[in-house]
Amino acid sequence: MQPLKKSKGKHFMNKILLIMVIMILPGPAVFAEMRGPGLGMGMRYGYGLGACGDTELHLTPDQASKLKAVQAEYLKSIRVLQRELMIKQAELRVMDSRTAEDTSRLNRQREEVQELREKIREIWLNYKMECRALLTPEQLKK
Repeated sequence: MQPLKKSKGKHFMNKILLIMVIMILPGPAVFAEMRGPGLGMGMRYGYGLGACGDTELHLTPDQASKLKAVQAEYLKSIRVLQRELMIKQAELRVMDSRTAEDTSRLNRQREEVQELREKIREIWLNYKMECRALLTPEQLKK
């Protein structure tokens, strides 16, 4: 009895499959490392907790408790503004989709949206400075 020979087509398919697996497997690891320090816009229409929320800072228990209090106050202060911003943006999209909308009213709505964004940004910057004040110079370098 003769041993079975692999057909060229099957061998080719195995190579293609191996190449695909090699190319796909590193994907999730690469995307997981692209997270950055958290200083950009968050998923919920606002800035994230920033570098002060980083677990690599090795905070003392006192620092951690003070930081939690600062974070809680920050989140409490922007919650209402974020909701208001979402509502104003939705209204603006509706107004912008209408062709016969009054231009001055549309511009006022855009200005209100911009003012809310600026208020949120100002609160975030104040929060960031409060966080930095809690950290040691070594922690700030990280």
